[in-house]
Amino acid sequence: MDINSIKTKDSFHNYVTIKQSDNTSPIEVLLCDSKGALLSNLNEDCTVSIYDTNSNEIRQISEEKVVNGVLSFKIANDLLPYTHKLEVTTYSGVKFPADDNFHIYVTETHDNKLLEIIKSVPTELALGVVTQQVMNRFNTIMDTLGSTVNKTDLNELWNSLNILNKVLDGYIEKGKVSVNDIDVSRGKIDINLLSEELKAILLNNTPKAVFNTLEDLRKAYPKGDSGIYIVKSDGYWYYYDKSWIKGLQFQSTVIPDELTFNGQNYIVNGAFSNGTTGFSAFANDSTLNVSANTLSVTGKGTYGTVGVSTQVGYRFTAETGDKIYIKSRMRVTNDQAEFFKVYAVANGNTVYLNNVEKIIGKPTMNTWYDIDGFIEIPQSFNNQEIAIFFVAVYASPTIAKNNTLQIFRPLSINVSKIFKGFVLPSIEDIRYYLNNYNHSWFEGSAVLLSFKDYLANLRKKLSALEERLNMNEIGDYHLLTDFSEAWKISENTSNVAIKNDRRVNITGQLSKRITVVNSAGVSSGIEKTTNMIISDKSSALMLKVYVEDSKLIKNLTVYLGNEDTVWGNYTRLTVMGDASGSASVGGGLLKDGWNYVSLIPSEMINTNNFNWKAPVKRIKVAVTPKSNEKTTVVFDSIQYNGIGVPKLVLTFDDGWKTVYENAYPKMKSADVVGTFYLIGQYVDNPSNPISPHFCTKDQLKEMEKNGWVHSNHTWQHNYYFGGNHTPTSYVATLEKNRDWMLDNGLAAEGALHVCYPNGEYDKNVIALMKAKGFKSARAAKCRQNNPIQIDNEFEIASRNFTKNVTLEQAKKWIDYAIESGGTTFLQFHQIPIDDTVQDETANPYISWSKDKFIALIDYIVEKGLAQHCLTHAGWYDWAIRNNLIGK
Repeated sequence: MDINSIKTKDSFHNYVTIKQSDNTSPIEVLLCDSKGALLSNLNEDCTVSIYDTNSNEIRQISEEKVVNGVLSFKIANDLLPYTHKLEVTTYSGVKFPADDNFHIYVTETHDNKLLEIIKSVPTELALGVVTQQVMNRFNTIMDTLGSTVNKTDLNELWNSLNILNKVLDGYIEKGKVSVNDIDVSRGKIDINLLSEELKAILLNNTPKAVFNTLEDLRKAYPKGDSGIYIVKSDGYWYYYDKSWIKGLQFQSTVIPDELTFNGQNYIVNGAFSNGTTGFSAFANDSTLNVSANTLSVTGKGTYGTVGVSTQVGYRFTAETGDKIYIKSRMRVTNDQAEFFKVYAVANGNTVYLNNVEKIIGKPTMNTWYDIDGFIEIPQSFNNQEIAIFFVAVYASPTIAKNNTLQIFRPLSINVSKIFKGFVLPSIEDIRYYLNNYNHSWFEGSAVLLSFKDYLANLRKKLSALEERLNMNEIGDYHLLTDFSEAWKISENTSNVAIKNDRRVNITGQLSKRITVVNSAGVSSGIEKTTNMIISDKSSALMLKVYVEDSKLIKNLTVYLGNEDTVWGNYTRLTVMGDASGSASVGGGLLKDGWNYVSLIPSEMINTNNFNWKAPVKRIKVAVTPKSNEKTTVVFDSIQYNGIGVPKLVLTFDDGWKTVYENAYPKMKSADVVGTFYLIGQYVDNPSNPISPHFCTKDQLKEMEKNGWVHSNHTWQHNYYFGGNHTPTSYVATLEKNRDWMLDNGLAAEGALHVCYPNGEYDKNVIALMKAKGFKSARAAKCRQNNPIQIDNEFEIASRNFTKNVTLEQAKKWIDYAIESGGTTFLQFHQIPIDDTVQDETANPYISWSKDKFIALIDYIVEKGLAQHCLTHAGWYDWAIRNNLIGK
């Protein structure tokens, strides 16, 4: 018998999860035989090896002792947040596990995640900006941090905000100013709330004094002074706190000017409105042509590179260490390019964007790529003329000949110069600031950041920090059962075959493939005995199952029982099959591929005296085919006790004006955000007779200012199957609508998130959407709440609010969302005054009345979920950040 397995104390796992830096608590594992039985007579010294599977480097080797088959050891070094393998070798030469399949999953520490969020807040930028109310919120957060994070890790933020407090004490009458005192239309603080000293400085346009250089100021006041002083050499105001500290750039009249950060686009004629002025062909080996604000660069064939650089006389200089943000849209009109690259050249030296030469490999023909990032100016570039290059690289000059690269609205700004003396913004911050401009681009100089925008962004970050601190937002599921152990065909089941499957599995080594033949309408399944305590009825459970052809399945059913020999006391949940089946209270619609399904205890049906607090001793999974065709599903695992804060995503198809009139005001007052899936042809289009029934651009932009992020519903509500589209022609309607949204300043971050009209798509559409840079899509399929982990971001299930859905049913859906701890997309269309009236613009079957909607928002607020309502784009960013997609 092979001695080849390791398991944890609570279950037969092939892994254990620890947090980075958790090297104080011992890890205890059991050394077992190949069937999982503890080798209780094993007492021997051993060697423990841990190695990083990413780098294949050994991270730890230690000498330990096995006592009665139990091994206890500590992590001696801080492991990186990657997957590691554990190997145990006894002195007699026996290796555990024999198959090398025991992993240590190292997750990033809670502390480090917090630290990254905190460091990303441009805190010094808050000088003179953040109000006392925001400061109070931060102090509350710091109190919460006391037991979670060592404050010495937060010195930068802590010290900066203490400086801020001193500045506020000097210039603002303490305790009188809150965010409510800001004139939101102009981004101002009421001047009556300022101290007399600062009012005199601002109103009289005279600081206390002006010095030519900072050194002159230091000589005049070596021990400091109150008030602000202006230094002519850099144009900034300075204040004293143990030393002279730089504030913001001085603008002489009002606070909003003083709190403005201006950016300069170093790329001249970036809209190409003056032809090719400012640009030179790479090595003079291309011809340049401009049309529709797009520069086309066509290779002559001397070199294998086709591209342009900024021309002599149109270049810029920068200082060592400066961070330069560069962006552009690029595409090739051919399928032969090897890769794109963007880089800066000065004094014969080269620095690549994001330090990566190959930005986009094998770019797809006629597909625009949004490319952006930073370069950091090295010593060799200091005060040298810097040229920016945008190029496509081909395998040979022959291939490059006559092939064309197109460039749209390039931009380059010196972030270090704009934010000199302050914490530099992240790439996400820059993208957010540029959303104020069409295509995130401007010519010449522009206001990059206003007081109002900064305050909103800072409050958003602080709220995210509070949420992460105050709630245990994400926790891994525990394994109730995988399908690597012994399962048997259930009693009274016929025409079913069971087979191990190593190809289609996620959780462990094996899944179980069930194939049913000639059993239309008959439930066929497999079962096993176990002995697990889930804990209680509030636990969130998740089934992972792979479906080969959902059209053949009537339903799947999961059974949990308290008895190990009979099905007496049990609970069950039936999950409906494909779209032709009706969704039950506890069910939803399966799809081809992986399905992650919430098993919400409140939706499950108990028989006899099933007790959630008693051990689960029997598990059964069954499939019911719709026909006598061979039907196959693959079961991977059932997991439980996932910890999650529920997320609600309120979505509205099409852009109906009734949503703006009847839903938006209530949501705004409740601080609940939503997502409109926009149809470009329906907005402000006089030639479209139904356009007046849809929101205008101004209304849509107003909603965006209040937190909504609109997304993509194709150019003219294009059905994929019903419109006889090919994948290429269908995705082209998404691209057209995306470009329309960008051209009109609507939701740059939302245009890459999609809702399929009529729920029509297939795997070919999804593959092409991914290639074209789209990020996710909501389907029309109505399933249970998505669990904490998401199976496929391009097939997001939702709850559909038709007129037949009662308010009580909708409230149950919110309760189920809370119980599952996962994500629930809520799908609305119109919100009319009365959802029973049908006219030429309203289909009553996909309408939900204003009164019911307002009551539902009140219920969401009552349940404390308002702050957990996200936009589609916001949810996607959150899920990616927490590694919850395709896990």
